[in-house]
Amino acid sequence: MNITKILTLLFAIIFMSNLSAQEIKAITEFRGIKWGTKIENGKLETNLNKIYNLQKTEGKIEVYTDPLDEKTIGVAKLKEVYYYFHKDAGLFKVIISGPTSGNQDIDAALKSRLGKDYAFVPNYINGHTIWRVGDVIVDFREQMSEDFTVTIKSDIIADYHAKKN
Repeated sequence: MNITKILTLLFAIIFMSNLSAQEIKAITEFRGIKWGTKIENGKLETNLNKIYNLQKTEGKIEVYTDPLDEKTIGVAKLKEVYYYFHKDAGLFKVIISGPTSGNQDIDAALKSRLGKDYAFVPNYINGHTIWRVGDVIVDFREQMSEDFTVTIKSDIIADYHAKKN
């Protein structure tokens, strides 16, 4: 084997090992809103519209949408994006939905951003692909006959309660 082939092979091995070892960036926000951002006096410097209070939480959790929200992630088309705010802890969860036809597109976008270190949990009606990135969990629920959902949830409420106690 000549030196050129050896160097090419060595370069390829180093390059491939660097690709697989890339660090996944922390998820500190969603579309410019940082985890823990609070809605002060019903206002946030975006176009969010409150759609409802979750009654089981005694008004502590409110859900918002943004009528001007970009309805895509990568090439995946979305139907809805819901922002969940806790009265004391701020933004802690985002739920995204999209059409069944977008399952492969959202799957590819999430794996590209979050990497290959995930858990897959199948059951008889859907499959969950779950990533843990720092203090954020991303759960992609792929359904064969209904819209997909992606839940992005921060540990911000647990952090709030830990600091409070």
